[in-house]
Amino acid sequence: MTYRSVTTWQGEPEWELVITLGDFSDIESAARFGNQGIEKLWYNKFQRQLFVITKDGAIHQVQPHQLVVSKLKPEAEGKLMVDANDFEPVEVKIEDFSQIYGLDRGFGSLAYGVIDEDGNPVNCSEYHQQMLKKHEEKMRGVESQPIYSEKQLEKILADLNRCLEERGI
Repeated sequence: MTYRSVTTWQGEPEWELVITLGDFSDIESAARFGNQGIEKLWYNKFQRQLFVITKDGAIHQVQPHQLVVSKLKPEAEGKLMVDANDFEPVEVKIEDFSQIYGLDRGFGSLAYGVIDEDGNPVNCSEYHQQMLKKHEEKMRGVESQPIYSEKQLEKILADLNRCLEERGI
């Protein structure tokens, strides 16, 4: 049996891209690729092609059959938190990305998973347990430091509240 890595990417402000790649012999390899193997998803405006760039420097062109493009449903616009149910698949050709705001720039990684050769989702819990164990071993004896001071957090929250008020949210 073979497995494929499935990664979900966000294109601002209302786009979601799901990329299915690989032909892995085991679940762990497919999960590791989706979780740690991809550096970025990049749209080349000049070639009008979409690429996955891996952390080892390899560049893979995304083919149309490896891509599902979804757009935020109109009734979900303005929501603070959206989920997969708030998006619907749409037909968009890769070569047309340069003409669509949000698909013409960089993408942020949202999630990853694994599917089997029949396209069914696979449980990656064993892989996640291994990753958690490695993280716990790495962090053993390391004291955690706050990222922001209390004063910085207060300013961030004040800025966020001001922004929400300006938008009427």
